[in-house]
Amino acid sequence: MGALEQWTGRRLIRDGVAMVLDQFQEGVHVTDQGRRIGWMLRGPAAGRGVVYLHGQPGSRREQLLLGDELLRRDDLRVLSIDRAGYGDTDPAGTDRREVARDALTVASAHRLSSFVAVGVSQGGIYALTVAAWRRSESTGWCSSAATCFPTMTTRS
Repeated sequence: MGALEQWTGRRLIRDGVAMVLDQFQEGVHVTDQGRRIGWMLRGPAAGRGVVYLHGQPGSRREQLLLGDELLRRDDLRVLSIDRAGYGDTDPAGTDRREVARDALTVASAHRLSSFVAVGVSQGGIYALTVAAWRRSESTGWCSSAATCFPTMTTRS
């Protein structure tokens, strides 16, 4: 049975234990086309940007594994999104660029102009796509236990 979670302002109560989350924001971004993208942003406003892409299965809340102490100590501002079809994000096609577009759209909305793209497990291929597709914003990328499924794309 999963953990019982309840959000109260900046407090997450998990199985009766309260966690206070510093500098925490969470919501749903609606694009000009009406697409909904769930997001979470934590860390100091002037911190070094990180775009975190969760594994499969997973959600934007996977970044809660990174404690507030770590974010403060290393001066990190971490943005995570729910990938297409997960959490509060609308489903989309299978093109990896669609996930990258979602991440970049939300990063831009939060004025995260420079960042390292980080992906865990299945999120690794999306982190690489974000970093490769928008080299001007991404200062690097990192993945852990990344997997890559082949896809068929047409080239024009």
